[in-house]
Amino acid sequence: MRAKGRDWCALQQCMSCYLAIRKELVQCSMPANLNLVEQISSISSIQDLNNLLCNVVDFDATKKEASCSIREGVSAELDAARDKLAQVDQILVDLAGILQDEWPQLKSISLQFLPRVGYVIRCPSAAPIPPILQFQFEDSSFSFYKCPKCRKLDEDFGDIHGYISDIQHQLTTEVTKAVLDEEPSLLQMIHIVAQVDCFLSLASCAQNFNFVRPTMCDDVVFMAKGARHPLQELTVESYIPNDIVLGPGGGYIAVVTGQNGSGKSVFLKMVGVMQFLAQVGSFVPATEATIGVVNKIFSRILSLETATLCQSAFSIDCNQLATMMNHGDTKSLLLIDEFGKGTCPSDGICLLTSALKHLKDQVVQFGGPRVVLTTHFLEIFREPTLSGVLGFQPADTAATEWPSKADNSSSVITTYVMSSVAVEGKESDGVHRTSSLYELVPGISTSSNAIQCAITAGMDNDSVNRAAQVLQLSRSRRHIEVPVTCPSPKMQAKLDAFYTLTELFMAEETWKTCPLDKVTELLRMARSIDGIIQ
Repeated sequence: MRAKGRDWCALQQCMSCYLAIRKELVQCSMPANLNLVEQISSISSIQDLNNLLCNVVDFDATKKEASCSIREGVSAELDAARDKLAQVDQILVDLAGILQDEWPQLKSISLQFLPRVGYVIRCPSAAPIPPILQFQFEDSSFSFYKCPKCRKLDEDFGDIHGYISDIQHQLTTEVTKAVLDEEPSLLQMIHIVAQVDCFLSLASCAQNFNFVRPTMCDDVVFMAKGARHPLQELTVESYIPNDIVLGPGGGYIAVVTGQNGSGKSVFLKMVGVMQFLAQVGSFVPATEATIGVVNKIFSRILSLETATLCQSAFSIDCNQLATMMNHGDTKSLLLIDEFGKGTCPSDGICLLTSALKHLKDQVVQFGGPRVVLTTHFLEIFREPTLSGVLGFQPADTAATEWPSKADNSSSVITTYVMSSVAVEGKESDGVHRTSSLYELVPGISTSSNAIQCAITAGMDNDSVNRAAQVLQLSRSRRHIEVPVTCPSPKMQAKLDAFYTLTELFMAEETWKTCPLDKVTELLRMARSIDGIIQ
């Protein structure tokens, strides 16, 4: 496909910008053995190609035309043809005046060039025509003729437009070949500019949002002080940073609990984002960080349900967890958000406990992977059998200090809680209210505080209060009684009317043979009930 005029302009602009970027980078004091500097130094033909285009292509004319336009001075043959074309218009005007002087009966005539026909005289169809003119063709309003002077023009000038186009096409083909010969260099140029764009974006982000350079290593470790989620902190007025230690000295598996809306999922995603940013060469949102390189990042965070998959939401969750357990290794990072919530609670607890036990065994045997897991299944901590198998680090002795060296004495699984504080003076409806502090501390949550979440979402007070009552009775192992409620006057009137209608209907053994007045009475009462309902 032939390149359009805007394509040539875009190519030249791209090369000019690259040369300007290269000039700036060369002037910077960067090590000569830097990979980017070596790549820039390896391609030197872009300057020559850019000079070729600027010397051959008339970009001002190319922007206005649909194809490449060649500059003056490049081809003597092309310049001569353009000079001849510049004379044609005036020659046609002068010749039209001469013909009118010779044949006064011809009025409003003009001379034109038509492709594949040549130079012709155009005059109104009704005009008297001298015998010397030879008819060529006509359209709805004009007729077209040739005369000896027109044939002389055909011999002297011919199809000057086509001639110029052919020369330009030949020269453009040569320039195109020169561009294609430098295709590898052009592709490398685009690759270099893309790298510079990425580096500038990462540097700008690090400077504007106070990122720090992480210490990268090959150890199975992830340690960060004052860590922040780079996107979440842009959406709130104040963001609470948190510390995280995965590896020797802090446990390889971090189990995070906390009430609904306390920031567990944001913390989980923050770990994954920081790991990814560090491995692409970016600074990270923290005050200090030591991050070990991973070969895979697995997540069980979001289940995208679609009609094209014959799977339930829980089946998708199980597939995600199975993938990370089957393909993860000691150098992997696993992020698991509330697995097991899509099925029966007892089944979900069992599956989650088994998965944690499997991951713990892998850590004990092979030294990895690193895992961050959030859950509302507090039964895994309360049940002695489950907590004994998993061996959670006690909340009051969990590692809280920044490890200065490898410490293999810590537990494999450590527990954290997104802290909250009780709100005083707001328990008049029997619902215990708390406020999230969004701070990760060692410990285990005591409640998910779902009742308060339901209130915030706007559920009706009667349903929420009843749920809080049932929850309190269940936790204290007391009998849950069915509430006795008195119907409102309007509801009582409805019940009475339905009861009377039912008695009247049941009084007759068969309505097929009963008197008409009884049917009338039944219908009257039914209509009266409609009035009560409305």
